[in-house]
Amino acid sequence: MAARAARPRPPGPATRASGVPAPTPRRVPRAALAARGKRKPKKPRAGLPSSKCCARNCERRLKEDASLVEALRQFLAQKEALGDKSFTAYLYHFLQSGGACSVGAGQFRFRLFGERVCRRALKSTLKIGDHRLARMLSGVKHGLPQAPADLRGMTGGSGTPSPVLEAVDAWFSWVYENLAETLPDQAGAKTSLVWEPTLDEDSEGLLVAPGVLAAVDGVKEWLAAPGAACQATRASHEVRFLPPQSFVDLYQFYRSSPQAPERAPPGRQLASYSWFLKVYRDQWKASLRIRHATHHSKCPKCEKFKEWRRVATSPEDVKAVIEAYSQHVASQYRDRMVDARVAGMAEQAARGETPTTHETSVVSICIDAMDQAKFRCPRNVSASKDFESLHRPELHCVGCLVDGVAEQFFLVDPRVPKNANLEVTVLARALERVDGLLAARADPAPMPSRLRFHSDNLPGEGKNQTVMKFMAWLVHRGLFCAAEMTQFRVGHTHNHLDQRFAEMAEALKKLQRLDSPRDFADAILARVHGRQGRIVECELVAGALDWKTHFSGMPVAPHRHTQTHAMKVRNEEACHVFRFCRREALTEAASRACETPRTAEDSPYDVMLITKLYLASPTVFQVLLFARSADFDRVPRAPQPPLPIQIEALAPKTVQEYKKTAAALRAPPWRMLAAAAFVEGLVKPPAAAVPPE
Repeated sequence: MAARAARPRPPGPATRASGVPAPTPRRVPRAALAARGKRKPKKPRAGLPSSKCCARNCERRLKEDASLVEALRQFLAQKEALGDKSFTAYLYHFLQSGGACSVGAGQFRFRLFGERVCRRALKSTLKIGDHRLARMLSGVKHGLPQAPADLRGMTGGSGTPSPVLEAVDAWFSWVYENLAETLPDQAGAKTSLVWEPTLDEDSEGLLVAPGVLAAVDGVKEWLAAPGAACQATRASHEVRFLPPQSFVDLYQFYRSSPQAPERAPPGRQLASYSWFLKVYRDQWKASLRIRHATHHSKCPKCEKFKEWRRVATSPEDVKAVIEAYSQHVASQYRDRMVDARVAGMAEQAARGETPTTHETSVVSICIDAMDQAKFRCPRNVSASKDFESLHRPELHCVGCLVDGVAEQFFLVDPRVPKNANLEVTVLARALERVDGLLAARADPAPMPSRLRFHSDNLPGEGKNQTVMKFMAWLVHRGLFCAAEMTQFRVGHTHNHLDQRFAEMAEALKKLQRLDSPRDFADAILARVHGRQGRIVECELVAGALDWKTHFSGMPVAPHRHTQTHAMKVRNEEACHVFRFCRREALTEAASRACETPRTAEDSPYDVMLITKLYLASPTVFQVLLFARSADFDRVPRAPQPPLPIQIEALAPKTVQEYKKTAAALRAPPWRMLAAAAFVEGLVKPPAAAVPPE
């Protein structure tokens, strides 16, 4: 076996051929030499600490000067308040007005709040990149009135806006205008887009279904004219919030929107997640945000999908879960699209712009209740131990939002039961006030010919037989040609009335003392301001009318309109849309689809019931006979005497606790006489009681 030859050693500098330069030795940094102990590090000059920017130590000077720190804090706060585009214009004006002064070809001398700084300190302090600063300095040097636009990413390469990103911007515009809401600490009125609603020929005249059977339900307006939508929303700097969700969920909703390739016009493409995020950060981050916390119950389907996505292992399972979850989220968002369109129709009808004979002439009323813990009376008493264990009565605040007309709040006596009678009483009072407010305007508007009543899914209040009989009764009497009950799905019931409750709670929290229901009403009228031109009203309710007894003579008992455990076991879901109309108003197709057999007793004035699973469902679920015309003859047309008022007696234990509370309120040094009188009035027997106003 031959021995391996030794590797020749490379020639050194002394052995190299003449004319060949010797290799340059690698330079060792000073810090490395100091670490090896071969050389000491260079000492900084006395009196001047080391700096990362320049010899003048600009960054440190800006952080140590108190006046500069305060000016910089205000400047950065202004940056957070403005959007990306607005801050670019603001920064460019700052550089033009003395922030940067040209001293030569490509050289500038910078001043920040009167202090001379270097370029690096300016960038780090204002938190801007070198490319952005260089682009602005080029505009300042050439005397441009505005900062040169950064077209990277927002163009298709030729300088023209990308159609895909323009469509994403329009999508955010529609979400901002129709789905987002303000929070209590945000002020400003919403600028609504004016659009002409359309009604499909095969929609059976459902108020909740204008265009619902079309391929692009609810969003054809902004798809047809995205520029108008962007212009209208950009005019407002109001910050609005979307319901709690992740940004991935929002992107999945975008992918499931009518811009999907299978439903989009030819040539339209979906934006990737990175471009979707870029459009949001560049255009909408300052005005459209996502809430982080919620007090509402979570959707059971959403939670199941999230858990399935967490435990899924194979890519096929993950894809299937994401697709199913995206379809669910997009479906409930389509419900909100339809709700927003109905609200827009109601606002136009309230302004008198819609003829009463048109299908879009509708009055939209949303009723919901607020947390009773915020209406303990008296409220905001001293935190003394004397009041810690006392029982304070809780008022029941019911809100009623009438789109385009009013925001009505009803403070209900604690002894009034919270049931269907109270719900119908509030709805009847709201209709009475709407009729009066529309007639009392300078330019009177007629009462719309259709009613839409939106409520929670709770069967004890809004989704029950008493409310359904009342809606059918209104139609039979001819007060409305159609009346509808609608609800969102469980876990997705948050609406604009909840935002009004949040603003009310914030306003009441700032008051020192509220001793009686009248004090609560006065505070609401003084501190809660209506949005979108709606006026604010507040009334005290002493009792609820007994509507259940009033309709007891009708031989009508609808069932399976609420979700039960047995339906859940069978994987069935109750409907969320109930429309009442006369038989004579049904189309020929709806008459053929009626599941109730025809008889000789049929009358054109019979009240029919049309149901749909969801607000945005493309098809009608059932067409049934709700009540015959003769059934309404058993209901008094004008009850004499008037309907009785429901007030329940308090339990003996509650009466005892309220007496203790009244005695503590009257005792010195508190002497809260108005609060004590209110509590003492509650413990009297209902027959002799003098309820609040």
